[in-house]
Amino acid sequence: MGKILMMHNFWRTNVIIFVTSGLLSCGEGLYQKRPEGVASTREEAFLYVGHRESIRFTGKGLNGARFTVSPDLPDGLSISSKLPGIVGTPTAAQILTDYRVSVTSDFGETSFTFSIKVNPSTPTPEILRDIFTGGPATPVILGHIGEEILFAADSNVEGRELWKTDGATAGTVLVSDIDNGVGLSGSPVSLWQTQNAYPFEDLIFFAAETAGGGVELYKTDGTTAGTVLASVHEPTSIAKVGTRFVFSGNDAGGIGVEPFAVDASGGSLINLADIDAGGDSSPDLFTELDGQVFFFATEPATGKELYVTDGTPAGTSLVLEINTGAGSSAVTSPPIAFGDFVYFAADDGLNGVELWRSNGMAAGTTLVKDIASGGGSSDPEGLVVFNGVLYFTADDGVNGLELWRSDGTAAGTYMVKDINVSGSASVTLFRNAADSLYMYFTADNGSSGNELWRTNGTGAGTELVADIDFGVGSSSPQHLTMVSGVLFFSAATAAAGRELWKSDGSAIGTEIVEDLNLGAADGIQPTASFYEFQGVLYFAGATAASDIELFKVTPY
Repeated sequence: MGKILMMHNFWRTNVIIFVTSGLLSCGEGLYQKRPEGVASTREEAFLYVGHRESIRFTGKGLNGARFTVSPDLPDGLSISSKLPGIVGTPTAAQILTDYRVSVTSDFGETSFTFSIKVNPSTPTPEILRDIFTGGPATPVILGHIGEEILFAADSNVEGRELWKTDGATAGTVLVSDIDNGVGLSGSPVSLWQTQNAYPFEDLIFFAAETAGGGVELYKTDGTTAGTVLASVHEPTSIAKVGTRFVFSGNDAGGIGVEPFAVDASGGSLINLADIDAGGDSSPDLFTELDGQVFFFATEPATGKELYVTDGTPAGTSLVLEINTGAGSSAVTSPPIAFGDFVYFAADDGLNGVELWRSNGMAAGTTLVKDIASGGGSSDPEGLVVFNGVLYFTADDGVNGLELWRSDGTAAGTYMVKDINVSGSASVTLFRNAADSLYMYFTADNGSSGNELWRTNGTGAGTELVADIDFGVGSSSPQHLTMVSGVLFFSAATAAAGRELWKSDGSAIGTEIVEDLNLGAADGIQPTASFYEFQGVLYFAGATAASDIELFKVTPY
């Protein structure tokens, strides 16, 4: 490990000096550096009773380091200095708890915090509460605040109103009867583009209706007292920038349907721009990127084009008139933030509907690639980011509707695989259906019907997972949602109807979770709400006894 040098007559004492080759020797190990940048591979770890788990620590200087944790870890878990990290099999369920890990070596010490929640081991779906006795509650999840999920549901007492749950029957309760009275419904509606992508921690904005006020913007902190009217008529799309929420609404004061903003803490309504003076610009498809919100709005002279705002009137402007003149460039496919750009489908009037991107400036708003060359349209849709790559569906005019990918350049935009070589694969992508290795989607290869597929981004790694409705029939999987490495979704068969399924990515590991509504009746409706939260799947399901209510299930 080093060289031994003999030195004489140094302070009249013989001294032996060890000169090592870059390593420092200590009592309990060898260290190249003191502990630095130490963290857990999962800031919030959702574990399961009876399931072997491991949480790895990463960072510098961990060889031979000593670890202590406070408070005590859940029963069955311990710190391993060899991993290094947390290992074991939890023996009891536990709520989300913060743990402080101290890391000490002979050359220094550091600490970091992460959280663990231990969920029950059973994968059996359970109803949280029969909210509508004798009828369908039809729950739709709006988002979560703290440890609770907020959702809209029908009851035979209050009508359709705002509810919440902490995952227990006793904790599934009415938050606010917005349109007070038997049979009157506030009908809360989410204003966000996709589930599991809410840009808040302690506040949810939503649309609701009263008999006296019509559809208005409301906000809630999850409490009855904190569920209040936030102003503006007929809100639709919404996004967050800084401390402000930006949304489309009608002030009913003559401005019309235009972009507005309000501070999360309250305050007066701010009109960001009267884009169509005397009319309605009807802004929609709000998408946030790096302190800016992109949206599409209509002005008679330019048509529907791309705008951007920083949440102030001075910072709200047209980005670029992509389709010059009165023609519109905008389509209905939601944009997505990827890297330093927002990607979206647009029609410039020359190349058809193709893939574009923008950084909020005119010079930075460009066509990525003319996939269906000439005036034809490839109609890119279903934009999803997975492992640093943008995926979408497109039709190049030759291969039909197939799976494509892009790195943001023309050369890096290409078809992943011609799944249906004789026609269109009818691919559908899901934003919340990816693990670290594969993205899951549905497609029809022309012989197996519309079934579950997966891809790692290569042609060879794009494959059918399972032919659930064997043969040319289609199980038509929907609601693909990844929960702690297990894919949940709904699928339809002649024998069981549309029910809850799960998959580990293999054909043998793709199986029905439970036939909730026995026989051919559907236990899952095509419009059902699926939501992953803290390692648990919440979904709208139905049994013969309960009709459509809120259920939960854990992966293991």
